[in-house]
Amino acid sequence: LEGMDLAGVPKNNQSDLVRIYDPSLFKHCVVACRGYFFAVDFVDDQANPLALGTLTEKLVKCQEMAKKQESLDIPKAIGWLSGCNRDVWASSLDKLTRHESFREAMEVLESGAFVICLDETTPATMSDASETFWDGKGALGC
Repeated sequence: LEGMDLAGVPKNNQSDLVRIYDPSLFKHCVVACRGYFFAVDFVDDQANPLALGTLTEKLVKCQEMAKKQESLDIPKAIGWLSGCNRDVWASSLDKLTRHESFREAMEVLESGAFVICLDETTPATMSDASETFWDGKGALGC
């Protein structure tokens, strides 16, 4: 599976499903900020890395959009669910994937080459950092 992007998907009463995405078909990463997620291209159509200035502009835009969404009280459902107990996440995912728009959004998240977290936290210890990276340190209310 070298050179493939993988996503683990929790399932009830069975082993987790692993989805495999061919990175040559996807050119985006996932940006997490304030509990919201964004897809950001990091290479052009010829798979050349985007210029640092272009990437910086895209990341700043994600931060601005996250602040705006937070001010409008837009729900943070995916971040909240993925930080929950595995069985809760599996059950919720099963219900949500019945909707085509949700399935499409999950494919974008799952097929990202990597995740960049732009949250504005300063963990004091490695344990704090791990908790923050895993589930937002409970900030989403799970």
